[in-house]
Amino acid sequence: MLPHVSIIVPTINEAGNLPGLVERIAAAMAACDYEILVIDDESQDGTAEVCRELTRTHPLTLYVRPEPTGGLSGAVLYGFARARGDILVVMDADLQHPPEVLPALIAPVSAREADIVIGSRRAPGSSIAGPWGLWRRLNSTISRWLAAPLVGPVRDPLAGFFAIRRATWLQARCLNPLGYKIALELMCKCPARQIVEIPIEFGMRMHGESKLRLAQQVGYIRHLGRLYLSRCSAAQPGLRSQPKRGIPGRRGSSSATAITRRGMMSALQRQNIERAGAELKAIE
Repeated sequence: MLPHVSIIVPTINEAGNLPGLVERIAAAMAACDYEILVIDDESQDGTAEVCRELTRTHPLTLYVRPEPTGGLSGAVLYGFARARGDILVVMDADLQHPPEVLPALIAPVSAREADIVIGSRRAPGSSIAGPWGLWRRLNSTISRWLAAPLVGPVRDPLAGFFAIRRATWLQARCLNPLGYKIALELMCKCPARQIVEIPIEFGMRMHGESKLRLAQQVGYIRHLGRLYLSRCSAAQPGLRSQPKRGIPGRRGSSSATAITRRGMMSALQRQNIERAGAELKAIE
């Protein structure tokens, strides 16, 4: 029997976190057919050995990318191409994304009430464990502000914990992610008419070191530049044959926020996007 859900877990040196993560996934997904795909980018801490042990008791498959290009986003797409489930889930291995939320994350996609569901750090009812320093808070705020014209009212467009319908991913146009914000790329380039955000408690890393470095931040700016230029091209008649994309509207409750794409971009919105795209291209 094919699994209903494929859980993609990109890793670099996460051997210390994987046993706890897999056990918590198993407890949360006990009532669902699922598989775990660990996509490893040449870890040097024994990740492969840990995965081999976990495969004895869990539906886990390890893939070691022979040429780990494209960063985390490249690893996720590598996993998508090998996944068998109708629903694709992406989560980090560092236990900051709570596996206990998986059933709630999957449910709207399974019920065809959403194309993408985000485990959001910004939706009403969400929380962040542990204090964030001033620099991290400022960095997060600016990063979200820069992405806002692309995704409208989505509160956490930079989330790394999300579920997407396989059919939605297969209809994506020209995926070309750079860095680690694969969800943002998918929201911009997939025909996702409804995006739902559910609140999560964003946890603290248990073992290992964060992979966030200055190079990743620079890569994010370059990625934004690509997305803005792609949106500008799609918005201008004659440049591309693809249909113009709608701008999300909002409807929701205290426990989840649903965003539906309706209508066409106004002239002012197109001008704002074009201006932002030009500025980001200059930065790049």
